[in-house]
Amino acid sequence: VAKTDFAGALTDHGNMFGAVEYFQTMKSANKLPIIGFEAYCETIDGRKEGNHLWLVAKSDKGIQNLIKLTSLSYENFYRKPHISYEMLEKYGEGLISSTSCMGSEVNQLLLKRDYEGAKRVAKAQQSLFGEGDYYVEIQRHGFEEEDITNPQLMKISKDLGAKLLATTDSHYTEKEDAAAHEVLLCIGTKKKITDVDRLVFNGTDYHLHSVEEMETKFEDI
Repeated sequence: VAKTDFAGALTDHGNMFGAVEYFQTMKSANKLPIIGFEAYCETIDGRKEGNHLWLVAKSDKGIQNLIKLTSLSYENFYRKPHISYEMLEKYGEGLISSTSCMGSEVNQLLLKRDYEGAKRVAKAQQSLFGEGDYYVEIQRHGFEEEDITNPQLMKISKDLGAKLLATTDSHYTEKEDAAAHEVLLCIGTKKKITDVDRLVFNGTDYHLHSVEEMETKFEDI
């Protein structure tokens, strides 16, 4: 909260356990809290593969629907709590979403060079939310998969008439926290820092960015 410039969002994976404390702390600091979560979403044909879908509330109704979706997701559990397109159709009011990060259904199809499949999914997702409430999300963490997906995402943005949204994945606060984050990943996955097969984040810059950092990172678009 202290690092946040003015507004911030908390979007934990698959749950909203930190939402109340975050909301209260942001309000106490006179900053704007945005409530959401990064859902695990079934694919368009109903497979539970843990694909990510970013969701945030733009209204009180949206917050109510987020709570409903997190509850329903735990009744639809396969390795992770999953929401579905049917749930979003019923409880999508008051929510904002996007094509989401590299772990999303759209990006996974783009990595397979299936542009038409990815566009079909993005169009289906777009139809679940209000006018202008679905964005095409791009990130720049500096790894090669982004070179494959980002140009295609910008094309989807034009094809669907959906605005581009520049984001970064944030898993720690300061840039200097990267090494500590690696150690915590090892602890969480019972690996050693010397293990070649341990979980690592591709690329760099998974800290909480300032406005200036974001503007610099995406200034050419």
